[in-house]
Amino acid sequence: MSKEEPKKKKPTPEEEQEAKVQQQPPQEEEPPKTSSPLPGKENNLPPGLGGVRTAPKSAATVKITPAGGNAGVVKPGASSGAAPKPQIQKQEEEAPAQNKAEPVKAVPAALPPLGFEMEDIGDEDTEDWLNILIYGPSGVGKTYLIGTAQDDPETASVILLDAESGKATIRFKKGIKRVKVYKFSTVEEFKGWLEQYCHIRDQYLKAQRNNDQKEIERWHTNACILFRIPEEERKDFVVPIYRTVAIDSLTEIQQYDMREIMEQVVKDDPTRDPDVPSPREWGKNQSHIKELIRDFRALPIHKIWAALPAEKTDEKTKEVTVGPDLPGKLMYQVPGLVDIVGYYYSYVNESEETVRILLLQNTGKYMAKDRTSALGKFVVNPTIPILMQMIRDYNAKMKGEQAKA
Repeated sequence: MSKEEPKKKKPTPEEEQEAKVQQQPPQEEEPPKTSSPLPGKENNLPPGLGGVRTAPKSAATVKITPAGGNAGVVKPGASSGAAPKPQIQKQEEEAPAQNKAEPVKAVPAALPPLGFEMEDIGDEDTEDWLNILIYGPSGVGKTYLIGTAQDDPETASVILLDAESGKATIRFKKGIKRVKVYKFSTVEEFKGWLEQYCHIRDQYLKAQRNNDQKEIERWHTNACILFRIPEEERKDFVVPIYRTVAIDSLTEIQQYDMREIMEQVVKDDPTRDPDVPSPREWGKNQSHIKELIRDFRALPIHKIWAALPAEKTDEKTKEVTVGPDLPGKLMYQVPGLVDIVGYYYSYVNESEETVRILLLQNTGKYMAKDRTSALGKFVVNPTIPILMQMIRDYNAKMKGEQAKA
């Protein structure tokens, strides 16, 4: 005689609902539609510029680790169903017990001095140094735009690192000093000199503000040594005050660096072709350029970088991006190392006048940005004094609003 099978217990309503949730697959929501950074149609773009291209964005995925150890993938907006709780939650529950077992460490009575300083970003005595990259086709007027920095008291005087022999458009600008660049090692040497100069300049100006004659003489002597002034001429030497360094152009300097890298490679291995760098040489070149920009960025002086433009087409999407003419990833990495990126171009209007535009907002095709939030989408016929005044006006407006709050 066979045994009767035990009757199954009827599930409660809560258990039925939970079973349904576990059986249903996670629902995927459509990713949000992307829109152009510049709202509206093409007539809202700067004049003389082509249409906007916005790259499609796919929904990101988030990887979690369940308690059982198997990794799962959940898309944003999708329900995870009855997936087990992540392991992190279990660790958080166990953490208090572990903490109770650890003895409390006593704070020492004296701590060593901090190796860094903190300053109030709203301090009026803190100077905001311009760090801008301007890229555009040859002949558009990048060097002339750089030269206008000599016309603003906050950016004058200017030192021009000239790697393109483009002094013709600024030959009548008095006060600009020019350093000819034919190799990357010259830029490296100048960078070290500029770091010393900025320190001496700041100490000299501080001594003048304090009317400390002893310190004035001390830093005047240091400036004479830095500028290689003979002792018999030091009495009449006037310390020049430079507030801007311009690099024209970053495209040429990058190529000079690669040339020096390959010269050393061929010297070590004569069988190597100097015109065919390996990935190792490209990596070294990229590191040199990024380190150069970071080092200049840290200096208390305005920085203006110029570069030629380049187009790159995505192999998968076939979308075209226009940015500074730099090889490989540098085209996308260098803009992140500066505060302002402007695409500089010109067009002829209906009156047959040449109009120059500095585009300062990313269109999807043309790289551009403005961390100061003061310059708008674009500036027509820009100069450095115009840009500086826009930044000053915006900063004064924001400080006024903060004072009212």
